[in-house]
Amino acid sequence: DPRVSQSLARPWIRITLDGYTPPPGTNAYFSLWNTTSGSPPTVWMSTFESGTVNQYYYAEGSHNHMNWGFSALGIHRVRLKASAFAGPGATNPTGFSAVHTLTFAIGPFAQWQATHFTNTELDDLSVCGPDADPDQDGMKNLVEFGFGFDPRSGAATPVFEGLGLPKMSLAE
Repeated sequence: DPRVSQSLARPWIRITLDGYTPPPGTNAYFSLWNTTSGSPPTVWMSTFESGTVNQYYYAEGSHNHMNWGFSALGIHRVRLKASAFAGPGATNPTGFSAVHTLTFAIGPFAQWQATHFTNTELDDLSVCGPDADPDQDGMKNLVEFGFGFDPRSGAATPVFEGLGLPKMSLAE
């Protein structure tokens, strides 16, 4: 791959983008890139740029820092698979691994959703969406999030001290 700055004769691991699921109802994008001091960023994966190969090459035994970017708030799913070259350079390729899904919760509400719902439930807006009421206590998830309630308890007891519904009183 011309984006690889070194051609060491050692085993390489290739990480391939198998798919991307943006938050429901958005036209969001995902990118993976790294930077080298004094050089422009190297974009390895992008669901926005159609010409990107969407593969990252990692030299066995090396160390690298990557930047993960998302264009919208919400729950993002990035599906990756790996393969390798067991010989020097690009010789003796292996088959692909199983697909591994990484879930990213971008923003406060998405982080709250990821804390309170399973991965399967995060795919179902009728359970985890802002208008859902999974515990059927009359408060939608967005209200439960805003006032610090547990969306599963059905009780109006805030999760942390100082949170909860506004208190009203009559003053003369």
